Amino acid sequence: MGALRLFFISENQSSNTVEVLNERLLRTCDPEPLGSWTLDHRLLRSTPSSIDFQGPWRYQHLLRLGHDPSKTFVHVADPSNTEDPARNATIAIPFDQQSAFANLLTSKYAALWTPKQTVQVQNGHAYAVGEFIIRLGELRLVGVQQRHLGVIVSIQETVAPDNDEPKENGELAGPRADPDPDQLNGEGLRQVQDDIEDLWKQFGISSAKELSNERPDGSRGGLFEDIRLWCELLRLRG
Repeated sequence: MGALRLFFISENQSSNTVEVLNERLLRTCDPEPLGSWTLDHRLLRSTPSSIDFQGPWRYQHLLRLGHDPSKTFVHVADPSNTEDPARNATIAIPFDQQSAFANLLTSKYAALWTPKQTVQVQNGHAYAVGEFIIRLGELRLVGVQQRHLGVIVSIQETVAPDNDEPKENGELAGPRADPDPDQLNGEGLRQVQDDIEDLWKQFGISSAKELSNERPDGSRGGLFEDIRLWCELLRLRG
């Protein structure tokens, strides 16, 4: 699976808008535009089991990525879980079933799950730079306020798809196949991380929340582990 790094630039860094970051990227990297990029994320939190319950909370995420638009990923996470991976589950459902599934959670299972927040990426853009795809956009809270929360930047190593599924705006639909064997050696993995770091430096950001799918041994997980990474970033203050 290809390398993935996610960055969240908080709202208090108001000078680092999507327009400013786009301009820096276009000036320094001469990227190939791939069109617009979107993201939709709905977060639910487990309902307290008693009036004095203090946690830990469990979270359920419904995530749709614009570069894999036919699916909605459902991820259930228990932050206190360190030993039983089965308690952290990820599945993919057809996107056209997302509304029905969300209605099921908020009606039939309302005693178990409480809606917390819904966010979207707006004014999003995707670019190809060498063997990487860079996606960035404004993260906004959906609802009465439509509050701006910050900017998300994703830098992902491109991996050839293993089928002929349609692609959105000419962009690769996302990682679906293992990389070439020569990419699996330690030197190759390190070079990829160095290249991502160099791309990130082009944005000139002094501080950002950062997550990576690189494991301690240098390897990377599969698609569902990447989804877990997105959900961890998007939980914010949920």
